[in-house]
Amino acid sequence: MLSLKTQRHRLEVQGYLGLSDSDVREVAPWLRFTPWMNATILAIGTILGSYRILGAEAILMALGAVLPLHPFDWVYNVAIRRFTRTRPLPPSGQQRRFVFGIMCWWLLPTAYFFYLGKHTVPPNPKYFSWAFVSGCVLIALPLLLAMSDLCAVSELLNWLSRKRDKSPKA
Repeated sequence: MLSLKTQRHRLEVQGYLGLSDSDVREVAPWLRFTPWMNATILAIGTILGSYRILGAEAILMALGAVLPLHPFDWVYNVAIRRFTRTRPLPPSGQQRRFVFGIMCWWLLPTAYFFYLGKHTVPPNPKYFSWAFVSGCVLIALPLLLAMSDLCAVSELLNWLSRKRDKSPKA
């Protein structure tokens, strides 16, 4: 179990700012619902080599990038939280929505390569291989987030932002 300080830091990195200690304790485990669902869909799409499933997931990621809540957050807030008796999930911060945008743009060529791998004559395993590797990396990112509240993309973006802010100005 993560300490409250570590859990708060990891949520703030994702853009969840201003949560009280009780909010962090109550909501943090359920903020993993969306990454679990995304990782599951990505795994199914990658294992099956389905450009349709990955294309649909790209649409979900795009919605998560532009809406205050990812569609799976909305499912949790409308349906699941009635059973868990917890407060609604907070809206996604700018950082989290940006990550969803990155995932959407990463999914599009991955899905396209799966399409090319199956629909070229003769079938081209090179495209399929690239898509499979890309899909596996895509699975790893939300899986890491779902298992540990650690968003590698947000951490990287924040680190790059700090490096840029510290660089000497000309």
